[in-house]
Amino acid sequence: YALAGYGILSLLAGANAGWRLAMLGITTLVLVMGSRRPKRLVGDVSEEAVDSAYRLGVDHTTLSMAEQSHALVLPPSIVELPGLWCTAKHAPGARTNGDYFHVFETANGPLLAVGELGGEDFEALRAVTSLHQELARVVARESDLSVILRAVNSYLVKKYRGRRSLACLLARWEGEQLRYINAGLLPMIQMSKPQGAQAVNQHSLPVTMAAIGTAEEIAVEESVVPFPVRDLMVVYTDGVFAKLTSDRQKGIDEIEAMAERFSSGEVNTLCHRIFDCAQPGFDRNPDDSTVIVVRRQPEVKSE
Repeated sequence: YALAGYGILSLLAGANAGWRLAMLGITTLVLVMGSRRPKRLVGDVSEEAVDSAYRLGVDHTTLSMAEQSHALVLPPSIVELPGLWCTAKHAPGARTNGDYFHVFETANGPLLAVGELGGEDFEALRAVTSLHQELARVVARESDLSVILRAVNSYLVKKYRGRRSLACLLARWEGEQLRYINAGLLPMIQMSKPQGAQAVNQHSLPVTMAAIGTAEEIAVEESVVPFPVRDLMVVYTDGVFAKLTSDRQKGIDEIEAMAERFSSGEVNTLCHRIFDCAQPGFDRNPDDSTVIVVRRQPEVKSE
């Protein structure tokens, strides 16, 4: 290439030998440098591709391990107990993984526990596992929601010295009533549709007290509301609307609007539509997210 360039320039430049030699040197330098640049470019692109593939592989492995770890603690996506149908959808976050929920079958009726413990990566998963083990022990020996909550609070204060809070819900269905304590979690959504009615009556069940875990002494506040057969309740964590907004109240409004929009769907459909529509796009949510829909079922009397 250098010689060809030199020949062309020689014809155009005339017979001055010094000028021809100078042009030969410049042409050779430019073409040699130019021939090396694509090699460096290819090398840079290859390195970036390898780095991207490595990061993608690490993210995929981390996600897979988080899903497997959650599966050891969280219940199946569908739980059916006498008088209760529960469906849930959960996804681990790219950064935080402190969501927890479980449905316990107790002598006094089904008990739903939901919590947001916070924390990052696998440390959060270990904390959630430890919380589940402690809660299972407490539920096995205690029946009163206030006693259960105080026991969990004492466990958290002792383990984390008041440096880690837990926003949580304890809810138990007793006949056609719902007894619950909402300690700093988001308001739940109750949906009623009496037989023969066309429209769904939807309203929120408010938070009753602050999150626990930061002080040894807490003032527990319970609430009891009517919850007839066929009523639904939607429970969710703040990671569900993290892609839509960072404002808590706006997120609550968005989820309540979605629940109303999809209220004609059956339990599983309602759960999945809220979860999927609240998280557009394909990139992973930084926070883990959970949606739970509970339906009060008619109890079949044994003959």
